[in-house]
Amino acid sequence: MPDATSPVAARWMQRWLILIGLMVYAMILIGGATRLTDSGLSITEWAPIKGSLPPLSEAAWLSEFEKYKTTAEFQQQNYNMTMAEFQFIYWWEWGHRLFGRLIGLVAIGGFLWFAAMRWMSKKWAMRLGILIALGGLQGFSGWWMVASGIGETDRLDVAPYRLMTHFGLALLIIAITTWFWLDLSERARVPMTPPLRLCALVLLGLTSVQMLTGALVAGLDAWRPQPVRRAGCNAVQSPPWRLSALGACALCRVPGQGQRGVSWLCNHRRTRHRPGRVGHYHAGQCGAAARCAGTSGAGRDCAAERNLAGLD
Repeated sequence: MPDATSPVAARWMQRWLILIGLMVYAMILIGGATRLTDSGLSITEWAPIKGSLPPLSEAAWLSEFEKYKTTAEFQQQNYNMTMAEFQFIYWWEWGHRLFGRLIGLVAIGGFLWFAAMRWMSKKWAMRLGILIALGGLQGFSGWWMVASGIGETDRLDVAPYRLMTHFGLALLIIAITTWFWLDLSERARVPMTPPLRLCALVLLGLTSVQMLTGALVAGLDAWRPQPVRRAGCNAVQSPPWRLSALGACALCRVPGQGQRGVSWLCNHRRTRHRPGRVGHYHAGQCGAAARCAGTSGAGRDCAAERNLAGLD
């Protein structure tokens, strides 16, 4: 019997936890889209209450646009952005923050309802209180992340380690939510032998590290064609590339996959709002990069290809 006042209480608390977990997962997807559209720095203020409403007049939109123009991202990268383009990225970031507020309302509302119905023991009141506190910390970490890309800084994006922290905290919330859901279940626990438990913990640790380093790679833009091109033709030269060098080496060592991988990245590179990015390569450069990656294991010298493509 789960540690709740009744089976009915346990079932409703489980449903609430499932809803929280699904909403946090959806939040991760929305955050990924916000990152891919370069929308994260479009709102330069943290106003948990006042920020719930978007700009409702032309003057309000102009005010928000002027604030965005003070960022290094606009001045160095998006200096030719139109109001319509700014509104596009603004709506993404505003929707991202609004969904976060909605998660907070669902979490606090459910907790208050359970308390009013006297469905929680002291143990569960403390547990769910900690979960809600982590949600509040997640909201603060989101602003902490955004703050790294605005103000007196030359950053065009948020600090990668802050992005990784923000993502990692979301994963932690999902893990704790799942743990609590399982504890409320009436099913008996499956016994585990020590070797199996150790294997599960190692797998959990490796998966967590892989996901966190993936966020760091995304924050460093280490997936862009320029680093992949260097991996095929030359030694690692830039710090952002060091995190994904191992993956590129594995890619290039599989026969035929290095060329395909570089070609895919060239064809699917992100170009929106990035007139100043080094990542804009023409077809000749991408072709040279693909040829270098495809033959990197055969000992061929790529210098000629690099010079023809203007990579040096």
